[in-house]
Amino acid sequence: MRHHSAAALGSAPTSLDIAPDGSFAVVSGFGGSGWAGRLDLFPGQPMQFAYQSLNPGVPLPGAWGCGLSRDGLMLGIGTFGTSDNAVFVDPLTGKLIGQVGISGASNLYTVKFR
Repeated sequence: MRHHSAAALGSAPTSLDIAPDGSFAVVSGFGGSGWAGRLDLFPGQPMQFAYQSLNPGVPLPGAWGCGLSRDGLMLGIGTFGTSDNAVFVDPLTGKLIGQVGISGASNLYTVKFR
């Protein structure tokens, strides 16, 4: 059995979604103050990957769930704790697209696009 190198993700990863074309995955977690990142994949070379932390410039407390839009051009991240928001980020650049407050939400565990 061949061992793979590990990606240095943030702590307590809880959600992962793969881009429609398989070229990258997004991952989020609630460890620390919450975080999200992109894992660049190389489908023809499964032993190779590159990880990049995404910093949209807004807090990501309790980033328990994340999901990609159908075209892979938008990442949604559910947050909870000090703010209950759906945060929308460009998964390639990490730039903030927008956010929507969800009043009364205790935890946003799942993010899905239709």
